[in-house]
Amino acid sequence: MLRTPSAPRVALRRSLHGFTIIELVVVIVVIAILAAISIFAYGAWREASAAKEVQSDLAQIAVAFDSSRQWSDGYPTYTQGATFDGNSTTSGLFKSSDGVTLKYYQGDDHSYCVDGTSKQFSNVSYYVDTIVSKGTPKEGTCLLAYAPGAPQGVILIASIVGTNAIGTVSAATCSVGSPEYQLRSRNTATATAGTWSAYTAWSGTNTYSVPASEGYRYSFQAQVRCKSSGGVVGGVTVSNEASSSRSIITVPSVPVVTTSTAGSVTTWAWPATTTCPVGTTPQYQGYSSASWAYTNGWYGPYVNYTSRTWATTSQGHDHTIQIQTRCQTTHSTGTWSASGSATYITPVDAPGAPTNFTFTVAADRRSIDFGWTHPSACGPSARLEWRRNTFIGTQSPAVGPAYGWTDGSGSIINGDGWSLGEGNWSSHGYWTPTSTMNVAESSGPIPPGYEHAIRIQYLCRNATTGRVSDWGPAVTSPIFRS
Repeated sequence: MLRTPSAPRVALRRSLHGFTIIELVVVIVVIAILAAISIFAYGAWREASAAKEVQSDLAQIAVAFDSSRQWSDGYPTYTQGATFDGNSTTSGLFKSSDGVTLKYYQGDDHSYCVDGTSKQFSNVSYYVDTIVSKGTPKEGTCLLAYAPGAPQGVILIASIVGTNAIGTVSAATCSVGSPEYQLRSRNTATATAGTWSAYTAWSGTNTYSVPASEGYRYSFQAQVRCKSSGGVVGGVTVSNEASSSRSIITVPSVPVVTTSTAGSVTTWAWPATTTCPVGTTPQYQGYSSASWAYTNGWYGPYVNYTSRTWATTSQGHDHTIQIQTRCQTTHSTGTWSASGSATYITPVDAPGAPTNFTFTVAADRRSIDFGWTHPSACGPSARLEWRRNTFIGTQSPAVGPAYGWTDGSGSIINGDGWSLGEGNWSSHGYWTPTSTMNVAESSGPIPPGYEHAIRIQYLCRNATTGRVSDWGPAVTSPIFRS
């Protein structure tokens, strides 16, 4: 059986159906890829063309700058951002192509930098300058090429000038641009560090001055950056911390010292000084001395020290305390003031009266002895001394029933003889436990019946200072008859 007629039927059937969906998709994808490649290639070509146009304008303006320099003393200068688009300011040097924007970034007589950007492709940027590209267009911008780095050699010092504390940044250098500074300070009169102030605003001033109080420490710190003439700033360098302290020059007023005594204890007192600068602390030192060659030297310094007590029992001696004051902080100590002082002299107590008088006539009747008992001892550091009057007398009709007393020389004293003043007292030296007084009669034996008496009085004396008490009671012995 022949099957040949089936072939034409198959071919007819395929022609009636056309392309499949898969075949159409493949064709569309291929066409899209080819279109994309074409578009990308065309865009790249256009961008490359724009780049060449920018580079060409920059190369030409570089030639124009060099040419202008040959005819003048240096490169022409323009304000930052000036465009070379044919305006009256820059038309004398160069006019950019229609698709290119040329801008003057910075420069002077010896340098320049010009940015070139495509008007159609803003990402196409080149620049030409005398320092980096050296007249050959280079990709990028003047801004990036001239961006400053961090400053080098930043050194901060602190000083006190008069009544001000000053922080100064020295030796800061910038490879591009010039340094800008901001500074801050803190101060303290104690061991704490203090609190930082806010930084000053960025500026070209490399010093910072603050009023300085006596005794305070002032610390400074700075931040330094470089800023280009185009206003671009670089990284920040933080300086060292520098400190300086203002000395205390105020000398407090002299302390006014007073004394008061209760019993055997004396208190020296003085008011707290009020003349130290604010923030400083008054300090005190003392010096004690006494008239028995005693001193303990200067002691201190102390704070909150406004009195001192001393047991002043040594009678007749002077006790002196000197006080000086100064102003102080952790960071500075002032000068001691002159001394204020006060002296307390311990009084010498008067002694009591003598007692227990005795009377003895020598065997040859040419002398008599009086005896008595001393009063109790004097106070600390004092000794007993005494004086006496001796009376010898007989009954005299001329003076009536009273006795007339002689002064020991035979002269009659009117009245009862007790009118003798102290000028007629004779003094004696140191006392001994038992006292006697011998009265000799050189003219001959003392007749029987004569009456004799002695008057005794004591005082206490400090032998070192010579200070004495009041005289104690003057006591007359009984009348003894020889």
